[in-house]
Amino acid sequence: MASRGPGGVEGSLKRLYEDPRTLLGSRAERADLQAEMLAETASVLARPVVAAGTGCGDGRATAVVMARCKRTAGAQVSLFGLDWSREALEKARRS
Repeated sequence: MASRGPGGVEGSLKRLYEDPRTLLGSRAERADLQAEMLAETASVLARPVVAAGTGCGDGRATAVVMARCKRTAGAQVSLFGLDWSREALEKARRS
């Protein structure tokens, strides 16, 4: 797979999984890296992509991902969230 931009998808993966400064929890910085990876991958594929957010909780990280994908040229992404908590899913649906 080709990469675009500084570091591209490979650089994002490396930062997400190999950089000890990357937080392991679901924080904004981690959501930003995941969003970057999905958006760059989708733009390189140049076709619609369907992705699932497992354990999406209240949808905050999902919203970050979708905003990034909408700003990335050529990234056509549909994303749906899965979570055990009905309350969290309802909150995500409202936001």
